[in-house]
Amino acid sequence: MESALDLILLAAAWAHVFLAPYTKVEESFNLHAAHDVFFHGVSKSALRKYDHFVFPGVVPRSFVGSVFLGGTARPVVALLSKIGLVQTKLDVQIISKDTDSRNIFQRIKASIWRRFGRRTAILFALLSAIQFHLPFWMGRTLPNMLALIPFNEALAQMISIDGSSEVAVVMLTFAAVVFRAELAVYLAVYGFFVLLKSRVKFKRLFFIEKMDVAGAARLELQCSSGEERGMGGTILGTLAITSLLTHISYSNYPGGEALYLMNQIKLENVNLHVGNLAAQSGASLFLQEHSSPFLSLERNLVARPGNWTYDKTEHLLDLHPYSHAIVESLEMVPDWKIEGKVYAFDGLSRQ
Repeated sequence: MESALDLILLAAAWAHVFLAPYTKVEESFNLHAAHDVFFHGVSKSALRKYDHFVFPGVVPRSFVGSVFLGGTARPVVALLSKIGLVQTKLDVQIISKDTDSRNIFQRIKASIWRRFGRRTAILFALLSAIQFHLPFWMGRTLPNMLALIPFNEALAQMISIDGSSEVAVVMLTFAAVVFRAELAVYLAVYGFFVLLKSRVKFKRLFFIEKMDVAGAARLELQCSSGEERGMGGTILGTLAITSLLTHISYSNYPGGEALYLMNQIKLENVNLHVGNLAAQSGASLFLQEHSSPFLSLERNLVARPGNWTYDKTEHLLDLHPYSHAIVESLEMVPDWKIEGKVYAFDGLSRQ
């Protein structure tokens, strides 16, 4: 049963990645670093090829999470490429994003099972899987989600009957120092409770911030008291909201969709300009399919053109030196032939 619950949680996160495989600009630091780790490695000579040296204007952040994502994606790609499931660099991006979400809730669920029982653990897994926020963001390469891995281990230690306060403090400290400094506040509050617990004999004192845990406990209480009818409404309402937000998120990456469609054109020596909106809404390095570094596979069944140039230079007034362009306004290219259009979410309408 526990393994089945783990698969449900993973399936929910993976479904969001497959439905919305592209990324926004706030994810680009870790994603592009993971790209460079995957394709170039981490040797000293490889660093000069990194996007963060080619375009040094990026905000400095830790590479620890990106090394984890890019490094762990390598054996998965090697395995899946042998059976033809990886054929493009976008496939590698999807695998890298899925790597971020592996077993992120498994430890918490196991601790809930041991402390509160089987039914509460099942309800926790159900609430976590059917909501939108966490399953969606589990597959995003943000520092928040990378910090969630050690944070959830700390939370599991707090919840567990035989959990270790020392391990929880180490995990929170690591997450605060490497990924999110704001967690130092959480660490201080938890340290206060650990100190209080050591002085006062409160057998069930622990600090839980996760609303999913509290929600699962509340639903279990409803079941125990014969109030199951309200639980059905909660689940259906959550599913309705998740469906709406998932549909919106699917339409929120026009840059990635446009560059993916552009890559399907069978031409050589394309000089492509990627506009600012496209660069911020999904046109990542993994989508530069027809330029180096190329994906080397044992079974590459699709022949693709090469020698493309992908240029993201900003504030250009004249795009005529380029053979193709992805733009957000046709006013920038009034006399150009339109190869295709991509629609995107714009509030309550599409543009």
